[in-house]
Amino acid sequence: MVDEAEGAGAPLFADPAQRSGSVGSIGEVLRSHTPTPGDDVVLRDSFFKKAEKGNRWKHRQCIFTRTSLRYFDKGREVRAVPVSNMLACEEAPEENRDRYQHCFKVILKQGRLPYIFCAEDAPQMRKWVSTISTVLTQSGASQELKAGFLEKRGALNKNYRRRWFVLRPNTLEYSEHAEDTEVQSIPLDSAQVETSPSSSEDFTFDVKCPEKDRVYHLRASSLQDLNEWLSAMGAPLVLDAEPIMLAGGQEMYRPGQVDMEEDDVDLPQARPTFSNGGRRRSGQHESSYGAGFDDLSGG
Repeated sequence: MVDEAEGAGAPLFADPAQRSGSVGSIGEVLRSHTPTPGDDVVLRDSFFKKAEKGNRWKHRQCIFTRTSLRYFDKGREVRAVPVSNMLACEEAPEENRDRYQHCFKVILKQGRLPYIFCAEDAPQMRKWVSTISTVLTQSGASQELKAGFLEKRGALNKNYRRRWFVLRPNTLEYSEHAEDTEVQSIPLDSAQVETSPSSSEDFTFDVKCPEKDRVYHLRASSLQDLNEWLSAMGAPLVLDAEPIMLAGGQEMYRPGQVDMEEDDVDLPQARPTFSNGGRRRSGQHESSYGAGFDDLSGG
């Protein structure tokens, strides 16, 4: 990582070669950048970037394509951030200082610290925020699949605490409040979602995350809420623990979990009843739960 202190008292963007849309360092970066087909440069500018530690700001040349944000120091690449690792791009007025105005930040997945940049003026800042946000929306990387409150059990403190969760294509994020910008992230690329026999009553499920070597214990507010989260994550649903009474005193659990082995549950054979003395009318369905029986029995 390149690390240099800013010039004491140096005016921002004083060097014409460092201004947006000019030659100089940006030109050197572009000459050294060989984009892949379909990944042409969308934006290129010079910014001051806030250091990841401390309050120092460093001059950087930036290139944004449809797949990554890359920034350089005097033509040498410092970091490449894939679009797939980004959550959002937004203005950051809380970072504005006397010498550093028009700040914006790129928010990353997995709870990593955001990248904060200082633009030359408000139009430049808004152009970058708008363009990056549009690319993120088009790529689907920041697509919100489901959001809502769940309870999460602590890693050390075993109590459950209410947290706001957002499910995206490759991550499950959570924070204390829905409006929080600093979030924790659970990568889902290699994760497994599991339920237990008691899930139908306590509405709990686990997310096993190999990347973090941790199991996240979560609890929904109801069976319906639980199944909505499981469905959004592509996991098998949970059967209702309360059976449905069928004709003749037979019982069947509500249709729900279809991704299971036949030996997992013993389903009784329902005997359909008809209002015409046992004779089936032409086109009459066998039962209001006929489709559920077919799904569960593999028919």
